[in-house]
Amino acid sequence: MKKKNLMYNDKDSRIDYGVILPVLLLAFISIATLFSTTYLISGNGSLRMVLMQVVWYVVGVIAIIVIMQFDSEQLWKLTTWGYILGLLMLLAVLFLYDRATFADTGAKSWFRFGTFSFQPSEVVKIFYILILAKVATSHNMKTKYKTRRTDWQLFVKLVLWAAPALILVILQNDLGTTLVFLMILGGIMIMSGISWKILLPIIITVILIGA
Repeated sequence: MKKKNLMYNDKDSRIDYGVILPVLLLAFISIATLFSTTYLISGNGSLRMVLMQVVWYVVGVIAIIVIMQFDSEQLWKLTTWGYILGLLMLLAVLFLYDRATFADTGAKSWFRFGTFSFQPSEVVKIFYILILAKVATSHNMKTKYKTRRTDWQLFVKLVLWAAPALILVILQNDLGTTLVFLMILGGIMIMSGISWKILLPIIITVILIGA
């Protein structure tokens, strides 16, 4: 009985309850904002958008609960396969995209099955973050002494793993999603400890090119 309680306590310790309330508040604000900004344009159609957003929040919560059932070793093993499956979905949507959405937005980023629409990049983001975290963690664990050279090695590894997803998202002509994926990559690089002497010149160059 004691062992069982320890197992539950171990899982509970992985939950930061101080984060849950702000996340729920942000979710509520995003739903309210979505409804208020689309009601005048879409009328009753805005309710459908809100309901779909709620559905995806629920899916996200379920995904988090499922992920928490795995220990780190199991999660890392699943991550690579999940990322590969995600890349296949990003490739498939380039050919099986929703024509109506493409006509409105020019983006080839949505599947449609009857009345149900689905953006695969939202699911891929989870495994995209996990695979980059796995690469960074593995590199840092194997690196005894941190040098400029090892930082460059980690930078190249992260770029190579991120490149397939970034290229496929760019081909979808979805600027918003592309920027999110780039920001995730940048965030992982910063969190992994890559020197600012490497990152700062690259960031400045990217900004200048974008401008």
